[in-house]
Amino acid sequence: VAALLSAAFGTNLRLLSRSQISTAYVDQALARRDFRVWLEHALERPAPNDRKRIIAGTPENLRFLTPPPGDFFWPGIATEVSIGPGATAKGTGTATLLNMAPEGVSISLRYWGRTAPDRPAEWHDTWSPDQGLPDLIRFTFQGEVPTPPPMTVRPAKAWRQSEMSLSSLVP
Repeated sequence: VAALLSAAFGTNLRLLSRSQISTAYVDQALARRDFRVWLEHALERPAPNDRKRIIAGTPENLRFLTPPPGDFFWPGIATEVSIGPGATAKGTGTATLLNMAPEGVSISLRYWGRTAPDRPAEWHDTWSPDQGLPDLIRFTFQGEVPTPPPMTVRPAKAWRQSEMSLSSLVP
């Protein structure tokens, strides 16, 4: 009887430890999904008389404005979301830490777009608020532990695709 109980408890402990590891990966995948949704709903232009920067980015940090999560219909109060050391979402009275990658994994960012109308689109390491929105942002995860696959997001995709015409780009 003692051997059977020992084997049963040992199996349960192994399953419990595996489920805790997979729970962390699920939480990180959900954080990446939430971040993608926020970035796809990022504001294209600030509200009138608003002095906040729409988007600014470096290889380690990204900061942008988006409607409050779950309130995409009326973006009355913009939420400032940032990724990087101390990533938070501020503006609606709540702060959310976005844990998008496992411990020991760094996030590297690149920005695709034109820095000037007469220049071709290419990948950049930094993005200035004066340049408007980049066409794409690529997140690359690097580390010694298993890393998530790269993620490429089109900022303000929801706003850009909310109205289609014959001159619109194909989504």
